[in-house]
Amino acid sequence: MLKADLHIHTFEDPCHRILYTAKAMIKYKAKLGFKVLAVTNHNSIYFNNELDDYAKKLGVILFPGMEALIGGKEVLIINADQRKLKYWKSGPEFRRVYKSIYPSLGVLENFRNEGMVIGAPHPYYPGSNCLGKDLIKNIQNFDFVEHCHFYTAYFNKNKQAAIIARKFNKTLIANTDAHNWFQLGLKNYSYINSNFNKEDVLEAIRANKVHITTEPLNLRLFIYIAWLNVFDLFDKRLLSRMGVTSKYKNI
Repeated sequence: MLKADLHIHTFEDPCHRILYTAKAMIKYKAKLGFKVLAVTNHNSIYFNNELDDYAKKLGVILFPGMEALIGGKEVLIINADQRKLKYWKSGPEFRRVYKSIYPSLGVLENFRNEGMVIGAPHPYYPGSNCLGKDLIKNIQNFDFVEHCHFYTAYFNKNKQAAIIARKFNKTLIANTDAHNWFQLGLKNYSYINSNFNKEDVLEAIRANKVHITTEPLNLRLFIYIAWLNVFDLFDKRLLSRMGVTSKYKNI
């Protein structure tokens, strides 16, 4: 069983201020016992031979990934093919306002046919970028549904996601969707029943050979993460109005 987190944002994300690099993330997650990871920055693919070799030395399978805005909805692409996808350049010097890179979710069928694995991140949370009812309309083009970290014992939008995953025999995968260092350690991740190689991991995801480990946030942490999300939204809107490209320190 391989401990996995397939939805993580890093410093190289062009749409967010994130203060840890992909290398720092991989090193920390490896210490926590993770064996399968994906860097899934917004509309961008940050993956190269150096980063892949670094992960291998730490005993980690690293997938190229992206959280893409397609037809106004967020979609996770795992095993993202840099030769066949539109994507933005990575890094804060390429900071951009989050916009769709494809007009329609119909392109997902082509991506799956090219060996990519498609996920529905936080599908039933409020927000125009979340899939919502469009998930069922396009369910044939998804391999997995995400169990989101952002819930409490009294507020849990994952319940509907789990129902849909069961109904349509789609894999339910828990991810951290980390944008902050502390989120990398949240108890919301998956175990994949697979051999230690990329093709077997991808096939195990498609075949629903995954179980999740998760626990709800306490109220204080839930409110804190909600506040961070509001602050981030304000930050992006302000920068957009000012036409500013941010430059900030890689720590």
